[in-house]
Amino acid sequence: MQYETILKNGFAWIRDKQVWIYVITMIALGVAGILAISFFVEDFLKIFLTVPVSGEGIGFNLLSGIIQTVLLLFVFGMIFSLIEGFLYTLILLKGMNFYKIKTASFGIEKYIKLIILQILSAILAWISYYDKRFFMVFIAIIVSYIIAILLTIFGNTVGFIILMLAILATIIYMFVVIYNSIRLSMAPFVFLEKEKGIFESLREGWNLTHGKVIDILIAAIIIWVIIWIASTITGYFGQMLISVFFPGFSNIGSDPAQALQMLLLIINNFTTFLLVMAVPSLIIGTIMKAFEAFGYAGIYSQVNGKPVKQPAVKKKSS
Repeated sequence: MQYETILKNGFAWIRDKQVWIYVITMIALGVAGILAISFFVEDFLKIFLTVPVSGEGIGFNLLSGIIQTVLLLFVFGMIFSLIEGFLYTLILLKGMNFYKIKTASFGIEKYIKLIILQILSAILAWISYYDKRFFMVFIAIIVSYIIAILLTIFGNTVGFIILMLAILATIIYMFVVIYNSIRLSMAPFVFLEKEKGIFESLREGWNLTHGKVIDILIAAIIIWVIIWIASTITGYFGQMLISVFFPGFSNIGSDPAQALQMLLLIINNFTTFLLVMAVPSLIIGTIMKAFEAFGYAGIYSQVNGKPVKQPAVKKKSS
């Protein structure tokens, strides 16, 4: 596998105006999500700070406010995540097209099926559906937990020993789950490329990665490292911005009065604090998502045996 080509082509999206539209839309969506979170949290803080110290129904009102805020944040989070996932898939399709891979028609229905495929892929990776040997190991671990729980209920100390062995087996089995996940990692690309059903795509994705697990893992690690470096640098930049907008935040000591004063300052300027803290990470994170999408498309291109598209090299003018 040509890792350098995958890495260089990860930034090829920069020359695609359509991908820029998707990236900017995702950033705008993220900012809207931050503002929505700020609105709900500020609304809850107003309720919390105005609740009297004692009185009838205080606990119920406070609990009701917490539940309402959490539910609203969950609903909005799900909506934003689904829209963001749709846009990310559009970038993924552009990445596949960059490698001259013709993709099937894509819309809401196919996106819903893609989500179902990804959920099923995670489940099948856990139970080792396509490898009967490891599937029997998975069944044995489940049975061990059941036996351990039953023996423990009846006061048998052997149950504790079996439970410890089952936990150890689960930890070891996690390596099998990772292996299975890599074997199924190309199934979404098969589904996006071809007019095939969910289980057909999963089976073809499993067969496609046979003998290529190490190559895929190394390529994925290279992509993750690049993203991690970008995220780390952005994190430091975000801390610098917080220090600028909220002087003294990073120097809060053990003085309760100073900590309380800074907390009140953040509460009174919660939207600004949230934007300063989250927007830099949001922008860089979205840009790196585009890099990730084109990187994974490059992995699929090579795993699938497609011709590798070399990065364009500018000719020096004489």
